[in-house]
Amino acid sequence: MRLALTALLCSGLAAAPVVAAAEHAAAPVQLRAQSVECLYTEETPDAAVCCTVRLHLKAEQGAALVNPAGGQPFASPLVGMDAAGRVLVGIFRGCESCLDNCRTLVYDFYTRPQGGWIEFDTSISICVSTGYTALPPVEFAPRRAAALQAGGMSFYFTPLPTPEGEEDPDAVFFSLEYEVSSAVHSLLFLDEAGSACTSRVLGGDYSEKSDLTRATYMLTCKGEKVGMQLRLHNPPTQHSVPVRFRAYMGILTDPAIGP
Repeated sequence: MRLALTALLCSGLAAAPVVAAAEHAAAPVQLRAQSVECLYTEETPDAAVCCTVRLHLKAEQGAALVNPAGGQPFASPLVGMDAAGRVLVGIFRGCESCLDNCRTLVYDFYTRPQGGWIEFDTSISICVSTGYTALPPVEFAPRRAAALQAGGMSFYFTPLPTPEGEEDPDAVFFSLEYEVSSAVHSLLFLDEAGSACTSRVLGGDYSEKSDLTRATYMLTCKGEKVGMQLRLHNPPTQHSVPVRFRAYMGILTDPAIGP
């Protein structure tokens, strides 16, 4: 017989407590349990994933979730306990897509949980970056094609026709392609006087074939040349974030540690 348990944060269920930066100043993030899923049969081999836990992590304003350098994992393992008192260790699989400046952390457990609940009263180490470093601006003419180098990365500008009906004579449209990198905090465009230009991203996509991000910009500036300033996330630091909740069959609730 196959067991399928999924505990989700949604209306009608008691939510696990949010861990906020106000309570733990060293960790400028909010953490919430998102789901616990157990899928296995009596014939499930020992090497198979028996349980998957997802945690929703959101960085507060001024902080960013950035992958550490050197191929290190973004987050540490997750340690829990089942109703039979057995220790369960979840291996960090990776992050799933989420909204801006937040991620869903996915942990796989290879030990089958026993009893009616799984409990976590622990913490995980995650990497968070605070602030950014602004590189010197690189000058280019937005009405002409250009290839720029900044921060060891390549940026490719292609001018686009002005849409019919556009009345602003200072409006410039172009597409920008650049390498995908979690190190990029933002891009800022400056006029010849060094003041920030008004810019707006009209659309964008990502090409797996070229591994480039492409965005369409509308830029408002006077003069023929502008400067592109690349801002990079500061190197991330490790923070310990508490994880405390209990998941019963079909419900996710406060831990109530003990009998």
